Amino acid sequence: MCVALASVLLGCGSKEATQPSKPPARPKQPAQSQAAPIAESGAAAIDITAAGAYAPTWAVRVNKCDVSASGGSLVCNVVGGSDISGGQYGGVRVKVGSVKAVGVDVTFTNPENITAAFMDLTVGERTKPRVRWEFILRGGQHMPSGKQSFTFRPDKSAGGFRYSGGPASIEKVDHAQFFIKLRPQSTAGFQMHRMVVER
Repeated sequence: MCVALASVLLGCGSKEATQPSKPPARPKQPAQSQAAPIAESGAAAIDITAAGAYAPTWAVRVNKCDVSASGGSLVCNVVGGSDISGGQYGGVRVKVGSVKAVGVDVTFTNPENITAAFMDLTVGERTKPRVRWEFILRGGQHMPSGKQSFTFRPDKSAGGFRYSGGPASIEKVDHAQFFIKLRPQSTAGFQMHRMVVER
């Protein structure tokens, strides 16, 4: 998931022109409203215990990514590898079918070792996202601790996750890929307590 620095122009020929002009305002990203939670009456639960481990094929630099079922929830543990030339990612891939929204309850493990988290929705067996939300941490920020709930809808943010592009409709998708980016050579993960969808 860069803003160019404005150059300062110095004028000449008048007293006023000897003062540096103000740089143009930095363009702001459009604000995104928060997605409304999925109503319990309209929620369809997904069997996440059948999910498999997932690591992006474009950035597999982890020693291992283990996924196991525990009391109806899903536990994902990711161990970073020795290759620190790029990002180290790992997570889970869950079959969801056609949806209007996806909600997850998750607790991050070793959140201080996580630098980003992503939710991708994909079509067919492809892993390239049709739509993506990303939670990018900067300046020593940590992922929130404790159980967190996120609802993913097109054009809406989900807690710290920002919708980063894709079609306005997500009804024609097949899989959800929830994964994290680790600090080099560290260990982190998450427990997904449940996933629900709105159809």
